Amino acid sequence: MRLENCDLYRDKDGCGNCYYLIDADWTRIANCRFAGTGFSSLDGRNCVVEDTRNIGNTLSFRHGVHNLFVARNELELKFGGDREGFTTDGSPKAISDWGPRDSEGSGWTNHVERTRLQFVDNAMRDCTVAIQLYGGGRDVVMARNRCARAGGFEAYGLHSRWPAHNIEFYGNVVEEGNSLRGPFNQPEASDSYLGSSHLTSKPEIVLNRHFVLKDNVIESNGRLAAFAVAGALIENNIVRDSDVGLEGGRFNPTLFVGSNRFERVVQTYRNLEGAVLKGVQ
Repeated sequence: MRLENCDLYRDKDGCGNCYYLIDADWTRIANCRFAGTGFSSLDGRNCVVEDTRNIGNTLSFRHGVHNLFVARNELELKFGGDREGFTTDGSPKAISDWGPRDSEGSGWTNHVERTRLQFVDNAMRDCTVAIQLYGGGRDVVMARNRCARAGGFEAYGLHSRWPAHNIEFYGNVVEEGNSLRGPFNQPEASDSYLGSSHLTSKPEIVLNRHFVLKDNVIESNGRLAAFAVAGALIENNIVRDSDVGLEGGRFNPTLFVGSNRFERVVQTYRNLEGAVLKGVQ
C-alpha cells in the first residue's frame, strides 16, 4: 500500500485519525502533510514512513509492527491528547517465547512483539515526548533524531510483561529540553530524558535489557537516563546546562559508563551507586 504526496487534515480532538492502517504489510507513507490533534496509526510488516510533515498529529506504531523504517519526518505543535510525537502506544497482540515468564512459570507470555524498528533523522518540536517505545520493542535503533521543547527519547517496558530489549540511541540531540508538561504528560514541566524508564506493577521483573546510549547531545534541561535497565553502555555523550547529567536506578552494577562530557551541569551523577565508571570529561 502506498500513501504518497497527500494532504490530510482532521479537526476532531483527541482520537481523530488522519489514517488508521492495520495489517498494512509493505506500506510506504511519504511526502505527505498531516494535521489534526489525534493519532495516525500504522500496524504491519516491512513499512516505511519518510519525508512527512505533521502538525498536531501523533504517529503511532502499533503492536504488530515489524521491519519499520521512519526517516526525515517533521512533527510539531502537538498540544492535544497525550501530546506524544512518535509512539508505540498500542495493545499487545503477539505470543512469544521470550521475555518475562507468566505467573505460572510457563515461559509463554502475551506481550508486545515489535521488532526491528529504525527512527533516523527525524525532527520533533513542542510535544510531550519526541520518540517513545511505550510498552517496549526489540532490536530498535534511534539515530540522529532532534527534538526541542519535548520530553526526549525514551524506551521502557510496561505492566510486567511488555519488555524492551536491545535498544540503541546514537547521535540524537535534545536541542532544548523541557516543555509545557513532563515526558509522561504529567502536569508539571520537567527535564527531557534520553534512555530508559520503567513503569510496572512488579518491580522485581526486569523488562529493560541491553541498551546503548552513545554520541548523543543534550544542550539544556535534560539528562541521560538509566532508571531501570539491566545491561547498558553509556559513553561519548554530552550534557550541557542541566541539573543532572546521568541518572541511574535499580540495576546500576550492570551499567558501564564510559567517557562522557558534562558542561555546566549541577549534579553529574544521580542514583548511580555501584555502576562501572570509566571516566568523565
